[in-house]
Amino acid sequence: MKEIESVVKQEWATPVAEPLDYSFKDLDNIEEILAVEPRTTSGATLPPLPSPRSSTPTAPTRSGLPQSNVHAAAASDRQEPSPHAIRLSNNNLSSISGLDNAIKRLGEKRNVEGNLAEHIEWVDLSFNKIAKLDLEALLHLPNLSALYLHANNFTLSYLPTLLTVLARLPRLHTLTLHGNPMGEALVDPSSSSAVGPGKSNSSGGPGGAPYRSAVVGHLTGLRSLDFSAVTKGESAAAKAEAAKRKKRSRKSEEVG
Repeated sequence: MKEIESVVKQEWATPVAEPLDYSFKDLDNIEEILAVEPRTTSGATLPPLPSPRSSTPTAPTRSGLPQSNVHAAAASDRQEPSPHAIRLSNNNLSSISGLDNAIKRLGEKRNVEGNLAEHIEWVDLSFNKIAKLDLEALLHLPNLSALYLHANNFTLSYLPTLLTVLARLPRLHTLTLHGNPMGEALVDPSSSSAVGPGKSNSSGGPGGAPYRSAVVGHLTGLRSLDFSAVTKGESAAAKAEAAKRKKRSRKSEEVG
C-alpha cells in the first residue's frame, strides 16, 4: 500500500504543462508566436522564473556565490515540462509554412525540455484563413495525433490534395474539417445524401462522394472526425466505397 501511495504522490507531483495558447492573438504569420506571450488558463501570461526571496546580501555558499545568486542561477537553468498542445485558433493565418521551425524555436526560447516540435500532439488551427497545408511543416511534428482545421478556407477541389497530405501523418486519429467551403458544397457533411454540386452519390470521384466518407476511407487511422466518433461499420463502408471508386477510375483510364 505504501508503494502505491508513493507512486500516486510522485504522479501528482509531476508538473503538467498546459497547452501553449496563442488563440485570439491577431497573428498574421506563424513566426509571430515568438514575439508574444501565450495565454494561460487564468488569462494571465505565464509567470516569470522565481526571484530570490530577499534582495539583501547573504553569506557566500561553498560555490562562492551568495545564496541569492544560487537561487537565481537555479531558476534560470530550470526547464519547463514540454507542452503537448498548441492553440493557434481565431487568428488571421493563411499559411502554416514554418510551423515546425517556429515551435522548435519557441521551445528553445521557453527553455522547454527536449525538442518541443517532437512533443506536440495536438495543433488547433481552427478559425483562420488557411486554404492549403504545408506538408513539410507537419511532417516535422512526428507525434501529431489531433489536428483542428475547421472554419478555414479549404475547398472541395482541394480535398484530394488535403487527404494526400494528411495521409502522411501516421499518428493522426482526430481531425476536424467542418465549417470550410468544402462543406458548403454539400447538403450535409455527415449525411449519406450529401453530394457535390451537380453530382450524385453513385457518380464517384472526390466531387461525388460525401467528404466524411472520402476522409474516413482515405485516412484509415481516424477515430474521430468533426467531433463525431468514426465507427467500425462506418470505416468499413468508407473503405469499401473507396475501393469501388478506385476500380471505376482504373476502368475509365483503360477505356480512355
